Amino acid sequence: MTESETKSDCQQGVRFLRHQLYWLYWTWNYYKGLFSSETNFELMIRTTGGLARAIRVSMLDSIQLNICALTDQASSGKGNTNLSLYSLLHWCSPTDETSDRRQLLKERLDEAKKESGRIRKRRNKLIAHYDSPAILQEDPELIEWPTNDEIEGSVELLIEVMKLGEQLLGEYLSEFFEDDWFTGAQVLLDQLTVIDKRNH
Repeated sequence: MTESETKSDCQQGVRFLRHQLYWLYWTWNYYKGLFSSETNFELMIRTTGGLARAIRVSMLDSIQLNICALTDQASSGKGNTNLSLYSLLHWCSPTDETSDRRQLLKERLDEAKKESGRIRKRRNKLIAHYDSPAILQEDPELIEWPTNDEIEGSVELLIEVMKLGEQLLGEYLSEFFEDDWFTGAQVLLDQLTVIDKRNH
């Protein structure tokens, strides 16, 4: 593979990973805006019934799957290659100039993978597959949903990893804003509040 082909793969891969991380970031923040408050969740239940529960579970599964896909090893050991944040290490050729930053990137990646440990276990045994012994024994690590702190910690580390990788590769630096997601969630809740008052 030529140097230009490698650079093209790197740029396309970074764009894809950035998009997936944006999607994770926005989905997670919408989820928090809609469901972190029990008052908001009760409002959604009163006005939409079971649809609110379906949306909550679907969003949470999507968030967990995305965290896991981004922290999978680039090589699965089964002949498959995953496009994950570990791919950034492959694209960052080690040099004297970049070795310290590359090592920091590796450390943050491993930290992010460790932080998402229980989420990854849920993905492997409950979301992507139904592991019979774990489910029948009601393993609390699987049955209990991940906490907001677990997801928040994972997302923050993944954003840090992406920025470190982009700096090493000389790519566009990602920016993350909160105004739009907060406004969108609040607009929906305001509309549901109007419907709830009208029904009562």
